[in-house]
Amino acid sequence: MLRTGIQTLLGVFAIFAIVGDSAWSQDDIAQRSPLEMHLAHMLEGSGQWRTPNEDMDPDDPNGFESFGADFRLSDDRSHVIAEITGNTTDGRRAVFWTIYFFYNPVTEDVISAQVSWNGTYLEGRESVDPDGVGYGEIHRSDQIHYNPDGTMSIQRHDIMPLDANTHTTQTYSRGDDGSWQPDNFRTWTLLVEE
Repeated sequence: MLRTGIQTLLGVFAIFAIVGDSAWSQDDIAQRSPLEMHLAHMLEGSGQWRTPNEDMDPDDPNGFESFGADFRLSDDRSHVIAEITGNTTDGRRAVFWTIYFFYNPVTEDVISAQVSWNGTYLEGRESVDPDGVGYGEIHRSDQIHYNPDGTMSIQRHDIMPLDANTHTTQTYSRGDDGSWQPDNFRTWTLLVEE
């Protein structure tokens, strides 16, 4: 249950573009690459997002009280690295996924390559929307999962920014009949920079 929940929860951050109100100046925005524009919401402020683990067992000292998604732009601005984590009450952090995002100027897509602790590999591509997605609008993306047991699956992610510090995610699995079955809903908040 935890592994499946983490897979559906954390695949959410694989790809999406959200550009809204931010602390970036007009000069900063003019100098941002397509990749930075595409991931503007996730790179906002600290770039560290948290959502509570509503299934945490309070009697489990190793239980994760929250999940995290920590995004950072590389020093040369060529790619973004994100780590999807589980966080304990005593400050320990387990990395479940590492995601690499980069912009392909030939196809004008943002490419994501996501690797999990158990060898699952996820891949996605998305066209860059220079206008981004506004608050209250849903951004939808699909990813292919290549699982360690040799199976494949497709997952859908709906991301809706509520404001510069909050967004929601809803994941779906593809049913045998081709329909999308809801898996996991979360509300994420941005950690304030210290």
